[in-house]
Amino acid sequence: MCVRTNEDPSVESIRHDYSLAEVIRTYSHKRFSSRYSSRCSADERTLATSPLKGKIGGANVQTMSVVSIVDDDEDVRLALESFVESMGWRARLYESAEQFLDSGGAEDTACLICDVRMPGLTGIEMHERLVARGIAPPTIFITAYPTAALQSKVASNGGLVLLGKPFSIAVVGHWLSVALGSP
Repeated sequence: MCVRTNEDPSVESIRHDYSLAEVIRTYSHKRFSSRYSSRCSADERTLATSPLKGKIGGANVQTMSVVSIVDDDEDVRLALESFVESMGWRARLYESAEQFLDSGGAEDTACLICDVRMPGLTGIEMHERLVARGIAPPTIFITAYPTAALQSKVASNGGLVLLGKPFSIAVVGHWLSVALGSP
């Protein structure tokens, strides 16, 4: 839903308040994993995959923060990827906790968004393994079954927040900004 507001009479502003379901409906038919590869130069592709600062055309450029998204639901992964990239961050997608842990992507993940209930390892178990390795990034947990006990478990493990589904995509944006600052 796009809401037009006139809080400042000299400037018309637009506030976007999308639910995750609206984003999924809009973007679930698209595949984004290779969408930038054909539009970027070799230098830009190298820089985007590097965790270090680099130079393009003589200008110093800092790489974008990587947000890793771990969820067994492909539509949720793709919707969150689209949102994360629209906010100016880079997204990586994983369909299971095991795939994420085996990828080595945790080392350069600046923020992690993960589902709690997944086949195999749960999001909580995956986060516990990252904590044990000393490489747990700020983590936004999402679940369709939020409980007080689960909230307590997330908090005691050092998770950033537990969001119950359905959630407003604006809330995800808020917690990404808390974890990463402005893109």
